[in-house]
Amino acid sequence: MELSFKELICGLNYYLNQEYQFSDGHDLSKLWNEFVRLDKQTYKDEALYEKLFEPVEKLMKEFNDIDPKSMAFRYPVGKGQERKTSHNTKSLDLENFRNVFNKLNNFIEMHDAHVYNLIDQKEEYDAIMRSDMGYGY
Repeated sequence: MELSFKELICGLNYYLNQEYQFSDGHDLSKLWNEFVRLDKQTYKDEALYEKLFEPVEKLMKEFNDIDPKSMAFRYPVGKGQERKTSHNTKSLDLENFRNVFNKLNNFIEMHDAHVYNLIDQKEEYDAIMRSDMGYGY
């Protein structure tokens, strides 16, 4: 999730600001909020946007509550001298996790296609403008 949102943020920053960039860190909440802030600028239908994002917002909050720094599922224990377990989850319903993660993956893939479509449109427009102004390609 972390890397997917960083990729989306990077693409949105390129489309909106002509710079490939994203924030450092692993904080899922911060990455989600940055993604939403940028992505909202590409939608015209606020009601549709809210309908698409509301369920994912809840999922992101749940993931963030369990693993706020996106580290618990990477490492079995935390950093520091007191190597405590990285999260308190005693059991995990793998079937439910798979179903939820598949839904989240569909959301990410849909937005990945949306962002790359925006980038393609921008680059095509820029090429046409350069050509029309005599700058070549």
